[in-house]
Amino acid sequence: MRFMRFFYFLLMMSILQSMAYGFEESMGAFGRMGKDKTVFHQYQREQIQASSLYENRIIGHIGTDCTGTLIGPRQVLTAAHCVYDIYVSEWKQNLSFNPGRIATDSIPYKKVEWKRVFVPTKYDINDYKYEYDFAVIELAEDIGTTLGWAGFKTAPNVKGMNISMAGYPGDKEEGTLWRVKCPASLDAKLITHKCDTFGGMSGSAVFNESEKTKIKSINGIHVFGDVHVNGAVKITSERFKMIKSWVDGIITKDTKVSVNNENLDTIFLVNNCNETIEAKVYYRKTNLSWNMKGDWTLPAKSKVEIGKTNFPQFYLYAKTLKSAIEWKGDIEVTYNQTKIPMMNVDNFSDSHGDWIYSFDCR
Repeated sequence: MRFMRFFYFLLMMSILQSMAYGFEESMGAFGRMGKDKTVFHQYQREQIQASSLYENRIIGHIGTDCTGTLIGPRQVLTAAHCVYDIYVSEWKQNLSFNPGRIATDSIPYKKVEWKRVFVPTKYDINDYKYEYDFAVIELAEDIGTTLGWAGFKTAPNVKGMNISMAGYPGDKEEGTLWRVKCPASLDAKLITHKCDTFGGMSGSAVFNESEKTKIKSINGIHVFGDVHVNGAVKITSERFKMIKSWVDGIITKDTKVSVNNENLDTIFLVNNCNETIEAKVYYRKTNLSWNMKGDWTLPAKSKVEIGKTNFPQFYLYAKTLKSAIEWKGDIEVTYNQTKIPMMNVDNFSDSHGDWIYSFDCR
């Protein structure tokens, strides 16, 4: 009870601070493992040895050549070029996430497979701009519930600040994690800096070290480096809203999506009644289009597979054929050319893999 009071106190303080400074923010979480007991100060690129520390375990290796950071229970923030090759217009497939990796043979927690990837539609070879080089990977499991995740928010309206980032540089032994801190400059779109980085650190979260809070916030995503200056996408209000929508599982019109067809969810309906039920289910198919027609007949005491999907967004209408018991909502969906009062059941399961909705007539 005392912990919960303290938690709500911190939450209210964060909300008041956001209102005072006018920025938008998504909060981080320490996860079940809790906050660090020790803080280590590193001021130049140094190898990370402790995978159990909060600031290290939320960072992970994507495939074998990029870096990402947990920003939700199963959402990883990274660079768009880590997930999509605009030069050949192909999505990358090796996007497993190995959080807290610190050595070549290191799997300190669990390597988690991916389910979906979101990138801006404006990330395009015909009009390439650094500021659209960011992405969110949705994982197959809620690893962040245990490890925690980072908050992200719009970058402050300042010309300069101290930053830090950690990633998997290609000039070091594979799978080793390195952190660097340095001053940075901010303009309207980018955060530029001269931190010591190398290929493989793409996608690394840029943290604002000028903040005095326990959980530092992500203000950018590292995306490029050259002989003169290195740079990161700056989280502006527009980009914050886009990233936040992806974390919430919302597909906006300015979003390109890739789904992992080897890691799909299966939708099941369970009829616990003593009579037949007829159901209509509105869901996204694996090709991203919506299923918009068809009826499913559920015999008494049966479990029926509806289909496979990678999008936890479902609408449902059902009724018994004899007693006319209905399951309906206040969302009108045009289904098979008829408007049906469906209910939103996108959160009817806490687990992924199987999505099960049960009907009871008692």
